[in-house]
Amino acid sequence: NLQGLLTQEELFEAYKDSIRAKVKAALEASDDFVEFHDQYFLADLLVEFHEGLFNIADAAIDINQGPLPIDALIEQMSLVDGSEITEVLRFSVSYRLANDDRFDDVGPTGQVLWYLKRLEPPEAHQRPPRLAISELPDYDPAEFEDELLAILADIDDEYSYPEDIPATPANAKAVTIVLNYPHWRAGTLPLTPKTQPFFPTSTYNPVRFEFVDGHTGDVFPGWSMLNGHYICGLDKWYQKHKLPVGAYLELKRTNDPMRLIIDYQPTRAQRDWVRVATVVNHQLAFRMNTQAINCKYDELMIIGDPNPNQTDRLWQNAEEKGVSLYELLIQVFPELSKLNPQSTVHVKTLYSAVNVIRRFAPGSVIQELGLHACFVPMHHGYYTFDPSLQD
Repeated sequence: NLQGLLTQEELFEAYKDSIRAKVKAALEASDDFVEFHDQYFLADLLVEFHEGLFNIADAAIDINQGPLPIDALIEQMSLVDGSEITEVLRFSVSYRLANDDRFDDVGPTGQVLWYLKRLEPPEAHQRPPRLAISELPDYDPAEFEDELLAILADIDDEYSYPEDIPATPANAKAVTIVLNYPHWRAGTLPLTPKTQPFFPTSTYNPVRFEFVDGHTGDVFPGWSMLNGHYICGLDKWYQKHKLPVGAYLELKRTNDPMRLIIDYQPTRAQRDWVRVATVVNHQLAFRMNTQAINCKYDELMIIGDPNPNQTDRLWQNAEEKGVSLYELLIQVFPELSKLNPQSTVHVKTLYSAVNVIRRFAPGSVIQELGLHACFVPMHHGYYTFDPSLQD
């Protein structure tokens, strides 16, 4: 530095966040500029072409039965005649496609892939109602004992604070997670620090990739929603393999970053005694029943639901009434404790049960248990219930 002065690069590095925000605000306030994926260009310099060419783009994507990169669409639209495709042309076509209701960019970060919105599932643009949180988590993990923190880290829920879930190393080839009730019902998976490294994502748009069934080899589309923290496209796969809530699911990399193997851990078909959700007098109840199980599962999380449509009506009613987490715990604890000779219930089981009716983060469940004397902590994440100490 000359006499202690900073260079342009050093000044930008020190104040880049403030500078970028001000420049972006100025660009967005001006009619002279247009934007696509945080890139800006002068509107008057956009390449002009006939709107009818977008019908050709629509047909090309439809015939391809999958997304097409921008260069392929430009060639299909005959916008170049043997000449090199320029960045100006790429930006111009992408900008106009992005502002046409028929098209959607479904590429991961750094890659633009155009697809047709009419071919996308609704969940690619709107969070499934079953995943909507009842109240934003506001728990304090500093108040949790170590064994409860370990349980919190072990539950794969996108509403846990990211720092409470151990991140999977970027070079890991596989990861195992437990399927919870809301995602089982919605045909989705959570995007957390544990699962996110396995999926292609983008901050701008849903990303279309492909699942490979680890058992059959069948290939089917999946969608990653980074901003919504979930993956969709698994409803038919769950049904096909008759997977229960609590099933262990495996995600495995392939050589193609846009393809991911999804699998479960098979066992010899058998009938196990599991807790089953039912509706009695317009309330959630549980009983033990035998159910055909063909996979390994978390015994603390498993819940059978032979009549999910009936459960949905109970969920809808609880949403309309705004039933609190405390009310739900008071309701389900006696139902679950009667299934255990010791009358104890584990945190994981309580979390799994309340989420049948309303969506709550595991941290919120743990904190709520600690706020009321009627929930008596035992050891290793187990609690008993003393109704005489209810608020």
